[in-house]
Amino acid sequence: MIKSSLLLLVTIVVIAINAIPTAYQIQGIPYHRQVTEYNCGDASMEMVFGHLNREIDQYQLDDIARTSDTDGTSSYDIVRSFQFSVMSSSMGLDEKDHEVKYGFKKYPLGLLSIGFASSDFWIDELKSMIALDIPVITLMAYLPSDRGGHFRVIYGYDDESQTIYSLDPWDRQGQPRLYNMSYSLFENLWNYTEPQSPRGLPFFGAMAWSLPVQGQASTNGNQSSISYSFNYVNPFPFDNVNTSLPTPLQALTTITPLSKDILIMKPSSGISTPGSQVIQNKELNFLFEVECVAPTGCKGLEVQITTSILVTGSLPYTNYKQTTFYLGYNYNDMLGETIVITL
Repeated sequence: MIKSSLLLLVTIVVIAINAIPTAYQIQGIPYHRQVTEYNCGDASMEMVFGHLNREIDQYQLDDIARTSDTDGTSSYDIVRSFQFSVMSSSMGLDEKDHEVKYGFKKYPLGLLSIGFASSDFWIDELKSMIALDIPVITLMAYLPSDRGGHFRVIYGYDDESQTIYSLDPWDRQGQPRLYNMSYSLFENLWNYTEPQSPRGLPFFGAMAWSLPVQGQASTNGNQSSISYSFNYVNPFPFDNVNTSLPTPLQALTTITPLSKDILIMKPSSGISTPGSQVIQNKELNFLFEVECVAPTGCKGLEVQITTSILVTGSLPYTNYKQTTFYLGYNYNDMLGETIVITL
């Protein structure tokens, strides 16, 4: 939950490539060391989840992301794992003691996320996401002399020194946690194509963020009007099908009183929005009206508003062990956010 005064990413706009800062570093991303030799993807996700104030560890993520001890984590599963919600359960077989059923315990709604790969070195677009405080999980070669695939979290850049700043989950054999690369070295390592990927392109990056929501109350005595909005926002500069958010089927916005002295007047039930109206980068606005029976009226009381967006997506097969595969599958998930508004 977030207070109404904390508008998470609601002011996101696509930063023009020629207007991004010449240097930027995202602050406060919690570092996590990968727990096995093959959990770099899960550890990278744990860092980004932490940045978004969700405490979700690698043991839970392992089977959600179909991670295996022979092939690690698929880039497709990285993107999908951020969308994991109360509608889903673990699909993998590695960590049965940490199996997750019906979403993460404290986080029933998933995040917004996309993945992108290209034959071009899209460093300017990556920098524009960093400048919005959105870390980018990149799939790259480990070192120039070791072309095995490895996930790192990119959190900063500096044009003057030509430096990319990353968090490396490996943290073994002298490899630093804070791994800085020149732009040329970054391009060399990032020019890596995931084996057996249907995408078949290098320069892969995954990004996740919370659904932007905003609410404001106008209170007069025992009545209060609440203006509320959400935006299925996608700040990535490239506008094509490969960078689209998952297809929305329907959205539901509900209001819940957090005091017995609040009566919901209008509407009395949730507001349903057809998926066809949930369009990327289009703000949807709602009005709620409540009446309070407290002697002091509505002032200081709180309501909770939640938007849940039902989405659908699909994943290709991925390797499990040697000649054993996890089959591809279709999924539905519920993405969204909750806000608490003080009247």
